[in-house]
Amino acid sequence: MEGKADGRGTDFGVFERGSPLQMNLIFSFGYGLSIWLGLYLLQRDVSNPRLRSVGLGLLGYGLGWGAAILSAYVSWAEGIAGLLFFSPWLSWLAVPLLSRRRSEAAEPGAKPPARLPVRPAFAVPALLAAGAAVWALADADGWTQPGPWLLAAAGWLPLAVGLLVREVRALGEAWLPDLVRSFDYTVLFTILFAGQVALAIGLGSGFTGRTALALLASIAVSVAFQIFWSPVRALLDRIAFATFPKLREDRSRLRVAETVQTRVDAAAEPEEMDEEELYRCTRRALSHFGDLQRLATNPLTQLKIVERRLRERGGSDEVLERAIELKALLAEAIARLKPQLEEEFGATEEWRYYNALYYPYVIGIKPYSVRYAADHLDGASREALDWFRSQVPERTCYNWQNAGARIIAQSLQEKNTAAFGEKIRLDRQIGTVWQ
Repeated sequence: MEGKADGRGTDFGVFERGSPLQMNLIFSFGYGLSIWLGLYLLQRDVSNPRLRSVGLGLLGYGLGWGAAILSAYVSWAEGIAGLLFFSPWLSWLAVPLLSRRRSEAAEPGAKPPARLPVRPAFAVPALLAAGAAVWALADADGWTQPGPWLLAAAGWLPLAVGLLVREVRALGEAWLPDLVRSFDYTVLFTILFAGQVALAIGLGSGFTGRTALALLASIAVSVAFQIFWSPVRALLDRIAFATFPKLREDRSRLRVAETVQTRVDAAAEPEEMDEEELYRCTRRALSHFGDLQRLATNPLTQLKIVERRLRERGGSDEVLERAIELKALLAEAIARLKPQLEEEFGATEEWRYYNALYYPYVIGIKPYSVRYAADHLDGASREALDWFRSQVPERTCYNWQNAGARIIAQSLQEKNTAAFGEKIRLDRQIGTVWQ
């Protein structure tokens, strides 16, 4: 890997020819920052195709920074750096195509996002990214110099964060605490692990092809280790506590609570939601009925009726306890849709909303998945599965779920209004006693 001389392509600005250390450090920082944000977008919401697309683009862009470093030592890396430089453009071109799909197909109950972030605040970053591309194309060695890369980073990174904010807010979740925590932890992990490699390079013979590759690998491992720390801990706990199932379950609960806490919007006020917003949150909560971690970030966990029910059963006011209570509240609301008949299952019109919500969400059947096996289902659930597959088109079921979700949302609003009124009455009584 030592086939090319050090110092190649370092004649930009303050970077003097023959001193590649400064340029390599700048490129290493851009490499780590881009990989971190790309992986963060990928893991923040794996079901969101727009975040996946932009995350992959940033990941490729970060690898381009690494290839730019290696281009000083191996010839093939130069061409790769040039190709990867434009990967964010491809990912952003895919965003409007992905946004044309119905937003609820990927995330039921989410606000329909704009095709592209076209607000004035995004104009400057977009122009910077475009200017960087023109700069790199105008100079044959543009992508091996820090100038275009730094200019592009000033464009792509704010655009990616802007998209993240829009998508996360559409889900009713907080974005800043989790992002800041991930960034801080990444910096700490990278300094602890990759910093040792950088120190060895500084105190030793300096950058060579092998030492540059070692530094890039250590940065990538440090970033990935922090981003995927929760599943790594889960794997380690399964190994360490294989003979202690209760302890393993408690540890899993603590990990989920830790992850969810930074994503819950504590300032959410579901009582102030209009009818459409309440419906979207209800629809999303139903789609996450079997996923307690996703359900815990729903703004409906802040409802007064949830708080009152927790207080009545002596439950703790924690994010997972609120999610469990919301899940019970939704299950009760779905049960009230069932016709007052002796049959466990019916296929008439009066059963359609109950069937469309109860069996896919509460029972968890997947009628339109060819790989779904029905071996574990009881008799009524088997009948429902056959009925869905033979008589109910997927789009019809989807429409019934939307209509049923509106009924559930109205029921939650009525219950919450009653609970909120009771709280006001109790507060007034307490105030009277103190006076």
